[in-house]
Amino acid sequence: MQLKCAIALPMTSLAEDIQRIPDRERDAPSGSAPEGAEASAFAMGNESVPKFDLEGFLPYQLSRLANRMSRALEARYSSIHGLAVAEWRIMLHLSQSNVISMNELKCRVEMHKSRVSRATGRLERAGFVRRSANEDDRRVVNLELTESGRLLLCDLLPLARQFQTELAAALGENKEAFRLGLDVLMKNCTE
Repeated sequence: MQLKCAIALPMTSLAEDIQRIPDRERDAPSGSAPEGAEASAFAMGNESVPKFDLEGFLPYQLSRLANRMSRALEARYSSIHGLAVAEWRIMLHLSQSNVISMNELKCRVEMHKSRVSRATGRLERAGFVRRSANEDDRRVVNLELTESGRLLLCDLLPLARQFQTELAAALGENKEAFRLGLDVLMKNCTE
């Protein structure tokens, strides 16, 4: 079974990107990376870079998959509610806590501080999020969902659940193995 996304997204492959590199760079003889004194010359581009299977590199595959899934889900809720991926993630994390600091939220959603700040600003202007100063430390900004934000999530969560069901169906009997593999990676990947 193939998962059907709501939109078709143009994706260039590494092979297509490589074709844009001038022949003299792409066709240079390859070899293993030199050691010792030659390593600095290698790092500076005086030798060709050893071949590397980027398409088969698991971190690259996971990153591309996560981006594709985020955009496919975003296509479903943004057309109705106008939210972007960052806003959706922030709202979901805020729904898990009554009040959370901006800094803690940034760590939970694993996004850059400026992206979190811009997205929370848009959510605040739309009336879905409320900012307030922390009573113990006025430098800390607390965030929480408003009633409108909670109502919006009530509309969005069925879309997310349906998307999750479609992903599970696409995995079929591999679903549990995939989940176990993800759990192992999440437990073993620290920053």
